[in-house]
Amino acid sequence: MMRIAMMVAGTVLMGVAWADNHGKQALTLYQSGAALVADTHDLPLDKGRQTLTLASLPDRIRPETFWLAGDGIELLGSRYRDGGDDRAAMLAALVGQTVTLRRADGSGGDVTREATLLSVDSVPMVRVDDRVEWLDAESPWRLALDSVPDTALPAGALQLDIRADEGGRQALEMLYQVEGMSWRTEYVASLDQDAEQLTLRAQAVISNNAGTDWQQAQLALIAGDVARQGGQPKVMMMRSESAAADGMQAEQAADYYRYELDQAVTLADGEQRSVLLMPEQRIEVEREYRFENGWQYLDGNRQRAHAGIRVGFENTLGQPMPAGTIRVYGDGTTPLLIGEAGIGNTPVGAPVELELGRAFDITAERTTTDTQRDGQAREIERELVIENARSEPVTVRVVESMPGDWTMMSASADHEKVDAQRAAWSLEVPAEGETRLTYRVRYR
Repeated sequence: MMRIAMMVAGTVLMGVAWADNHGKQALTLYQSGAALVADTHDLPLDKGRQTLTLASLPDRIRPETFWLAGDGIELLGSRYRDGGDDRAAMLAALVGQTVTLRRADGSGGDVTREATLLSVDSVPMVRVDDRVEWLDAESPWRLALDSVPDTALPAGALQLDIRADEGGRQALEMLYQVEGMSWRTEYVASLDQDAEQLTLRAQAVISNNAGTDWQQAQLALIAGDVARQGGQPKVMMMRSESAAADGMQAEQAADYYRYELDQAVTLADGEQRSVLLMPEQRIEVEREYRFENGWQYLDGNRQRAHAGIRVGFENTLGQPMPAGTIRVYGDGTTPLLIGEAGIGNTPVGAPVELELGRAFDITAERTTTDTQRDGQAREIERELVIENARSEPVTVRVVESMPGDWTMMSASADHEKVDAQRAAWSLEVPAEGETRLTYRVRYR
């Protein structure tokens, strides 16, 4: 950063109306990592064409997304300067011009000299008479400006070229996007000991890394897959609070869902905050142990695996479930994490299936026992030996992928054709025992 001493005698901003960026604000946050900011300002304007400069904008504003609405107001163009040193912008506008240098005279006064400003790359370089000097931190000289150059745009400021049909105070609504803000859903659940009910609650986790503090902003959250470009926010600090004891209700907004906080929010830059999205609700679930395999052309090779632990339910919560992570705990006497799984955006009534881990005591060994070829057709016979080391019997679902156009020739247990590519069996496995499944399939 440039280290110079500089003083401005007066603040004359020719043709520029300065506005505080923190008027009445509304933030709409998207899961994809963006925020739509709506600012409302009441500003004095002149009739006709003029410039309006907005200062203290978020560091990560996308100036190309700016929209201005007002009665009789037309946006003709804009100019934006990224964050940096304001002094460099002011001085860059004066390169090649005569400037005034000042230094203390030792008796309380100043000595002044006229100089030509040559460059402002690292430190200002000036020509005084027939000499060239650099105004670094050791120089006794400082630059003195009579006014801020009207061509200089402060760092982080957006300058608007507008036209107003009438003069006087005007209500302007400004709409723009910023990067670095997002929200996500985090679900916490407790599975009862019988694995028949899940107690589920949801919170919205909001991240602000937009380079600005939001003061008393109205906040809304959009659930849905909005197509856009943008980066992901980082997390720096965390704070939790409840927006309301009964959570937020989802309202349909175009093809998405909208959640609105019932009170204004102050959100510091770099802060992460959680608010209650859905209160605790109990939901009926089904747990199963499952072996599911993709089709592989294995002759005689054995594959051993542990059963997947799956919990499934329908969304009967009365509102959509935004995409997020569900963390499931056990409600026994010992605190236990059963597992974590992600879900996509889930409408009311849609199924949810969570794979929470692998069962330690329930295993299966899968073997290809025979293969035959008949022209373009082929037959394969397979065997699965499912073992249960637990002290109680379990029901296991086996799902096998099938190739091409297939026909089940024989099986040791009744199967279900799940779809064109899969067959499934539900098998009882005795306590500390095993169950064998064999099947033969013909395909082409």
